[in-house]
Amino acid sequence: MNSNIVTLRAIAILIVVLGHSIILYDPEWRVYEPINGCSLFQELKRVINLLQMPLFFSISGYLFYFTSAKYSLAKLVQKKIRRILIPYFFIAFLWMDPIKLLLHVPGHDNYFELVKEQIVGNMNGHLWYLYTLFALFVVFAFVRLFLVRVEKGILNRNVLNIFILLFLMLCNVFSGVFGRFANVASYAIFFYVGFLMNEYSFLFVNNRKSKFLITSIIVMVIFTVLLLLGILPYRVARCFIACAFLVVIYNIDFGVVNNIPCLKLISSSSFGIYLFHSPLIYITCTYWRDCSPLFVLFMNFFVFGVVAFIISYDSSKEKPGKIYYR
Repeated sequence: MNSNIVTLRAIAILIVVLGHSIILYDPEWRVYEPINGCSLFQELKRVINLLQMPLFFSISGYLFYFTSAKYSLAKLVQKKIRRILIPYFFIAFLWMDPIKLLLHVPGHDNYFELVKEQIVGNMNGHLWYLYTLFALFVVFAFVRLFLVRVEKGILNRNVLNIFILLFLMLCNVFSGVFGRFANVASYAIFFYVGFLMNEYSFLFVNNRKSKFLITSIIVMVIFTVLLLLGILPYRVARCFIACAFLVVIYNIDFGVVNNIPCLKLISSSSFGIYLFHSPLIYITCTYWRDCSPLFVLFMNFFVFGVVAFIISYDSSKEKPGKIYYR
């Protein structure tokens, strides 16, 4: 596996954990309201919200490039049921729900009602990501089959990719019209950008990489300015900023950082960290939400982050030469 992707996956989960750790100060969350607000954490959460899940989904798309070529459609779906849906129900019913019930989290007072809702994808907290990810894997398995067939035809693959990207951008901007599949429509573009970053990785070399970096940074700056000035709708600007950010971060050479052992450990345990960490923050929200924001950050990010890592850690994942796909 590309060592940069290992590092990116570690960075992605650290950003997600940080976002969950300060979600108490996000005015849009509204599950708990602390007495002590924190404008710094509020603004930081807004930036994280802009970038965290696009990066996470793009990494899955990048790795999907390998798995889609390796497995048949039926085998791929089977693997994703085992890898995604089974953990979804396990974590929901045996980890997240019991924690929320014990802590009397608002709106979570009936276990059987929670189970019923979560089977159809409601009231599932951070686990919305798993349902969305599974759907994206299935959708793009069909897209990949379509592209393979088209390659044998008269249509140009590069032109098709451009049309697909434009279509997915429209899906992102107007994701609300997709109802229950709004998250799938919203994040499909970032999944596919990750896929293309792998497919076209041969382009991102030497001076070409510099050109891509400079162009993407300029795009990020322009659309950020347009967003701040209120010239473009938020969803349009956000989509372009996130896509440009992905191109930039995939072209950064992390160099010696790739060899830091703890990042490799975090990367290999990233999926488990995501699953186990978020429910733990409700302990802080229940008992210490009115404490100093720095104390809340320390408990959620460092203490519960380490707890989630310990639960998730599997030394067998660190065998040399072994490649793990999401």
